[in-house]
Amino acid sequence: SCAGRPEAGEIEGVNVLQQLHEACRGMVQRGLALFRRGAGGIADGACRIDRLFERAESLGQKALAISDHGNLFGLMEFYNEAKGRGIKPLLGCEIYLVLHDRLIRPERTQHRYYHMGLLAQNFTGYQNLVKLVSDAHINGFYYKPRTDLERLAAHAEGLIGFTGCMQGLIPQ
Repeated sequence: SCAGRPEAGEIEGVNVLQQLHEACRGMVQRGLALFRRGAGGIADGACRIDRLFERAESLGQKALAISDHGNLFGLMEFYNEAKGRGIKPLLGCEIYLVLHDRLIRPERTQHRYYHMGLLAQNFTGYQNLVKLVSDAHINGFYYKPRTDLERLAAHAEGLIGFTGCMQGLIPQ
């Protein structure tokens, strides 16, 4: 570093990429993968569940998550396959979040939504996830199945939220 300041990719002399690499390697060694798109994912799912679990078993993974964009179509097949193989299924969805009322339909050029990952922590969380995604399709659908902060807060019990992909609120 120059003049005592950390260079790009360093924080106080520690390489951030090296830390990230070590953390990811630790997750793999402990048998945990937290992001997966299934064949039920309309927009970007291409992974066959049986092959996914064959690979997870070969890597010794103990848990695997599903988080398709905006739908829960692959959850039951994923859950049954995981249970049958002794791998813990983490059920989730990457929802489309709007910062205004989900019933408002702004002009296409003014429409803004963000991705947000949700994982069910328990059965109550699963029920809330189903409520959120169902409502997003029935009442919030406008180009995408959307939910808003008010609805998310009303059904947050038992859910773990994360930023999701680069289209999440925090990365944006």
